Amino acid sequence: MRRGLFTALALTLLLTSCSSSKKFPEPVLPIYSPNGEPLNGGALGLPKCQEALSQWFDRMDIAHRDGIDRNQFLADARVQFDRMDLDHDGVITPSELTTFRLAYALPEPTRPHLGDNGGERSRERPQPRTAPHSQEPSDPVMSADTGLHFRVTRDEFMTQAGEIFAKLDTKHDGLVRRDAVLSRCNHSH
Repeated sequence: MRRGLFTALALTLLLTSCSSSKKFPEPVLPIYSPNGEPLNGGALGLPKCQEALSQWFDRMDIAHRDGIDRNQFLADARVQFDRMDLDHDGVITPSELTTFRLAYALPEPTRPHLGDNGGERSRERPQPRTAPHSQEPSDPVMSADTGLHFRVTRDEFMTQAGEIFAKLDTKHDGLVRRDAVLSRCNHSH
């Protein structure tokens, strides 16, 4: 009986020590504009989602009317597509997209890995999250690949941009407003 009680006590102490109060850093997630433009990482730093999307909105709202019209939104999509289409062949491949996004690399947090002796043995990367925190779960560029042929054509990208505009035009008056853009931050984790 004592042996069982001692084992239970030892197990409780071990579990308590394993669940120490150390908090591991949350991974920094990419933030994208509605048209897939990276808004954090690299030289852009690590702004919060609302700050990054507000800056994008302010840059797009050139008429200062608290809204982005369809023409401005689609012009931004065309410019963004051209930036990502590195070989200018009218198609974005996963390889091109990866190369384009290298300039916006995000820091990867590490967490301690406990060795057999309970001490910190090595550093291990956490599992990546699947959803960037300003977007729906899919990639904002490759999700335009409706044909599932692992490439995005200009037509597919522009069709998706039109659909995104329609979703963000919540008042159905031809303008995307700041609150609709900032609501994308609520898709976190």
